[in-house]
Amino acid sequence: MKKWILMLFLLCGALNLAAVELNGLPSPEALLRSAAPATLKLYPDADTVLVEDIIRLSYRADGSYEYVSDVAIKILTEKGRQEEGTVTLGYDAAYGTTRFTQAEVIKPDGTIVPIDLEKQTRETIDSSQMNANIYDPNSKQILLSVPNLEIGDLLHYTFTGKRTKAVVPNTWSDLFVFEDTSPILHSSCRVDAPADLPLTRIELKDPVGDTVTYRKKKRPDGGLSHIWEARNVPQMFPEPEMPARYTVSQRVLLSTIPDWESLSKWYWKLSKPRLDAVNDTMKTKVKELTDGLTDRQKQIEAIFRFVSQDIRYMGITVEDEAPGYEPHDVCMTFDNRYGVCRDKAALLVSMLQLAGFEAYPVLIYVGPKKDPEVPQPWFNHAITAVRNPNGSWQLMDATNENTRDLLPAYLCNRSYLVAHPGGDPLRTSPVIPPEENMLTIQIEGSLNDSNLITAQALLSFGGINDTAYRGRLANLKPEEREPYFESRIKQALGDARLTSLEIFPANVRDTTTPLSVAIGFEVENAVVAGPSEAMLRVPTLINHFGLFGALLGDGTGLDKRKYPLQTQITCGVSETVRLDLTQGSLRPSILPQYDTIDNPRVLISRSVSATNGVIAATADLRLRTVEFNPDEYLELKANLKIAEQNSRKRVILQAGGFPKEADFATLDDLSQYTIYNPKNFTCLTTVKQKVLTYAGKRALSDVKISYNSGFQRVALKFARVTAPDGTVRDIDPEKEVNIMDAPWVSGAPRYPAEKIMVISLPGVEIGSEIEYQIATAWRDVPFFSIMETFDDLNPIVKKTVRVETPRSVDLKIGNMAPGVIRQRTYHNNGNIVHEWSAENRPMIRKEDHLIPDWVLKPSLLLSTGTMDGYAETIRRKLLAAAKPKDSVKAKAKELTHDIKGRIQKMTVLRDFVDRNIRPAGPGISSLPLSAITPAEQTLAEGYGNSIDRAVLLYALSDAVKLKPRFVLSSGLPRIKGINTSLMDTFQRQPFNVPLVAIENDKKDYYFGDSGRYAAPGTLEHNRNPAINLKTGELEFPETSLENRSDTSYQMVIAENGDVTVLKSTNFSGTPFEAFHKIFAEFTPEELRREQQRQLSDLSQSAEAIRPLLPSFEEGTLTLAAKLKNYAVVDGDHMYFTLPGGLDNLLGIRSDRRSSAFYIGDPIQTSRLYELILPKGWRPALAPKAFKTELPENGGTVQVQTAPTRNGMLILQEADINPTIVHVKDYDELLDLNSTLTRPAARTIMLKKIKPEIVQP
Repeated sequence: MKKWILMLFLLCGALNLAAVELNGLPSPEALLRSAAPATLKLYPDADTVLVEDIIRLSYRADGSYEYVSDVAIKILTEKGRQEEGTVTLGYDAAYGTTRFTQAEVIKPDGTIVPIDLEKQTRETIDSSQMNANIYDPNSKQILLSVPNLEIGDLLHYTFTGKRTKAVVPNTWSDLFVFEDTSPILHSSCRVDAPADLPLTRIELKDPVGDTVTYRKKKRPDGGLSHIWEARNVPQMFPEPEMPARYTVSQRVLLSTIPDWESLSKWYWKLSKPRLDAVNDTMKTKVKELTDGLTDRQKQIEAIFRFVSQDIRYMGITVEDEAPGYEPHDVCMTFDNRYGVCRDKAALLVSMLQLAGFEAYPVLIYVGPKKDPEVPQPWFNHAITAVRNPNGSWQLMDATNENTRDLLPAYLCNRSYLVAHPGGDPLRTSPVIPPEENMLTIQIEGSLNDSNLITAQALLSFGGINDTAYRGRLANLKPEEREPYFESRIKQALGDARLTSLEIFPANVRDTTTPLSVAIGFEVENAVVAGPSEAMLRVPTLINHFGLFGALLGDGTGLDKRKYPLQTQITCGVSETVRLDLTQGSLRPSILPQYDTIDNPRVLISRSVSATNGVIAATADLRLRTVEFNPDEYLELKANLKIAEQNSRKRVILQAGGFPKEADFATLDDLSQYTIYNPKNFTCLTTVKQKVLTYAGKRALSDVKISYNSGFQRVALKFARVTAPDGTVRDIDPEKEVNIMDAPWVSGAPRYPAEKIMVISLPGVEIGSEIEYQIATAWRDVPFFSIMETFDDLNPIVKKTVRVETPRSVDLKIGNMAPGVIRQRTYHNNGNIVHEWSAENRPMIRKEDHLIPDWVLKPSLLLSTGTMDGYAETIRRKLLAAAKPKDSVKAKAKELTHDIKGRIQKMTVLRDFVDRNIRPAGPGISSLPLSAITPAEQTLAEGYGNSIDRAVLLYALSDAVKLKPRFVLSSGLPRIKGINTSLMDTFQRQPFNVPLVAIENDKKDYYFGDSGRYAAPGTLEHNRNPAINLKTGELEFPETSLENRSDTSYQMVIAENGDVTVLKSTNFSGTPFEAFHKIFAEFTPEELRREQQRQLSDLSQSAEAIRPLLPSFEEGTLTLAAKLKNYAVVDGDHMYFTLPGGLDNLLGIRSDRRSSAFYIGDPIQTSRLYELILPKGWRPALAPKAFKTELPENGGTVQVQTAPTRNGMLILQEADINPTIVHVKDYDELLDLNSTLTRPAARTIMLKKIKPEIVQP
């Protein structure tokens, strides 16, 4: 229960809590009594119930405070057990500390199981900040692991905290939430306020009945105690795209701050010294940027573009007065060419001031608007304001490098506060109308008698559409842009291909020019043709480009809402299509009619007309609001149903230097390995690279090195950046090198921690050369093994691998491309030195479904190990750890005492391990072998990585005489011969999947890569190469249980266009496990919402006939629905599209291929359609039967059709094997993809048969 929300910091800690009273906290016995009524019967949709949540806080006149929080949560479901299996506290060390003081599990019988805080808690640096390019070692988190937690248990823990300083000195404010996604039985909050800093603002917002009471009492020191109590607060249900929960839940807002103007003055005073820290270089740059410009706005835009595009977004925290708010000195941001939002905003302010403008920093909240009644300093973004001549503010955000707009549309309707020496009130940024955020599409095309549409489209982007697509294109390499647009064209038009692409401006980061894209494309099989009539889908792109659909997104899946649907911004798409039919013999016969929706919130308009053989179609979609309230949402749902019906309508026709694609080049890459013995070695890596594009700048500005402290040591020897003008800047190790924790570390405290060295290179620009050297040492590893590749997705000028080894070391060498990789051998001080090198290597085109690296790229394999030797080493370690002790034996017997069969016993043991041992930590190849944990320790501590979970499973099965054995599997390809080189020069890294095998009726069953939701015999790594640790030989684990899913649709079509659908999906193997897990953990409410989502996928007009029905015994999921007006009825014609289908079965995105196409996993699936037609109607158009065999024994895809007494059957079936399709055979995949994705593959057109008139 996140009842207490600190808007910017959760600052808690270990402290002397003299100011916070600890007496009166409920005893375990009292908690158990309170929890007794909390049952699944009473709360069927809850996974947990918050039984007790107590917060006691005491703040001082300087804004510092101390608190204690006592929490008790009852576990009702398996999902709740998993969610509460770990508890995380976050805090910022610059402001305070936190710690758990006690934690325990209270069993239903009253037994108290204390949690060992020393073993089960771990403090780490929060690694999630790296996703935002921020590296602040003060941002920490503490994770508590809760072992042996069961359904029905009560989790009880206490944590304490202190905040040693306030962001705004001598103030205090906060927010407390009294409503959550779990029911609340009792929650209380007491705030002790001193007499010399009383609360000036107290607001209870969005009350839930009378569930919260408030009282206050005088304290002996003259202050007041403010006390809130909440009882029996119902569970809230989150909704997609709703406002942040804490802004719509029952909550109390508190503050000692008298008004917003006080905060405005504070932030100005905080920022002023940093703003004044200008240097002569900045003054020169401002003069350079504005030289020759006389227009005020153009001067502002020139300075804005410099800060936006030349100052990289990256953060390190060095300030100590108000970390997180206080910007760097502006000269530091200017010189380093990087900073986070507050640093870039401050730099823009200072440069604008140097140019003579009245500019100020601005705090803005990117999220729901703030409650104006209660001033609080919690903002999450910083921008800039310039005073206009009329006294108003012009806002601008320099954070986004790719925006044309000074204030991007996503910052509209936000609360902001200008930092001003005289103070400024809280304001709201204006909502930008959709007309300023438009995408305009103009398409000119023609259709010939080969059913080929040839067309040109011009897409002109404005406002937020410009910002979004410009940012997307800036992040794509040039060679990735064609596949991106081609995939979008295929999504929109099916059997289509891109014929040309031109982007304006060519440098998409030139924001002075509006973004536009010219696309040429062809659509084959564009017409579903019959003997005398045909059906045409106008080639429209409006539903697949622009932000209109993305903003509504998943938010429209519910029938109704309690909370608003937020879109955040307004936008629109306008499209005009002109399609010339005069090159062919077909002419329009029936044109569809559309309903127009035009209200203050949305505009959805379509029309189509035809003149002299030319079809003209227009469409206009506009989102005019940033939020739909629940009543408006019902109207929106009705509108979308109409829009969906409109989109299904068709026109019925009748007869009549470096490659320019490179982002960077590797000028030199030298790896020097020194082997001391097979278990201990070092590597000195020296890399020199040149930045060629903006995308290359982003890729090379940070160097991240991951290593495990248990067997690796890493040191940075040097790192430097040479600017295009020759200026050299060496890295500052104190400020620009940070050691972070890997994300898994906090959840697995017993394993040696994985670290990430982040090297933030200063001043990287296009044309810069970066150079760095990293020294890495490995100790006590099983043996030396590496794979080095000599080609990459960017060009390599020179790459060298050098290995120095004693004569006594048997180094096995696999040079997979001797014609490319040159080798020489020489001697040095009695050692043997091998050297391999390659020069001037071309780029590999980035494509989907690339074959494995050692086949695709020139590769070098080196190893001092053998498979049988490694197997024996691992086997000894595992058997020692898996020797069952008394606790394991007792648990195994307890679990299997009344189970008879071997497979049944093993399944029970597997389920126990999966349920009770939380997966945590990396695989065996990423840890020292000393990290393998004895089974009884894993059992006691309740977590483990894949190898420790396998050890425990082995120990349990061995304890009950099942004679298990270990198998070490892999994710290596299932294709014969492709892995031979990895076996001959043995590489241990791929073998990272431990399995436990037992024999039953002379057949092997494998356990370890499936969980309790899987059927016995489920094997995710079916037929993947594995090592039999007993024999040391290669093994291919196999199961007869196929991994597949099959879906059938029974569709009963009514004469008015309504369709009744019975959809049933059968799951087997790993698909069944995934299905079982999801639906077994659904609450009734979640199941209801899933049904709504699936209904929405079928059609916006779909209505359930009965509840969604999962059957775990049969492995089926059944959905029954009625789709109103699903089929379009036009006179004596009726047509509709089959739901689902195989569609783009292989994920093909491009019509061109440079490398072989890799199918790594089997694909076994089918779609069966049983169509029951209304009396008097017969199929006029339907999918054609075919059978395709994939190249290289890749399996088959087929469609079969058959008539029935009252309709027809259509079967789509795929049985595809892992294979490699060479470039010369790629056209066969394109043909298959075209057959599956063309409109004819899923379109049914019916025609009413006129009864014959018998003449008398």
